[in-house]
Amino acid sequence: MLRGFPSRIGALVVRLGRTAIYRTYTITGPSYDPVRTPMNTPITLVEFDFEAPERDGSIITTNDTEFVIDSAVPIDKTGLIVDRGIEYQIVSVDDTMIGNDAIMYVVQCRR
Repeated sequence: MLRGFPSRIGALVVRLGRTAIYRTYTITGPSYDPVRTPMNTPITLVEFDFEAPERDGSIITTNDTEFVIDSAVPIDKTGLIVDRGIEYQIVSVDDTMIGNDAIMYVVQCRR
């Protein structure tokens, strides 16, 4: 029944998701006066809420949300997700792989 499902995840995220921003920063200038320049990359994501039993108050808090993000842009914890004008800190990233290729990222974020 699920044969071929992993290869279709990206298409499902694009169909069901919305556009958001993956924000990273480049740092230029001297170390005593660095200049942080935001680099905004469009991504497609689907938002999921954590269930009440999953929210333990420390690992998963009340302000946490989970995003499934297509693999077009590599995601790591150094960036931020900006969705609907809200900036989210990335707490954890779980990449789903087929061989050496990421097919999606499941990202826990915190406001």
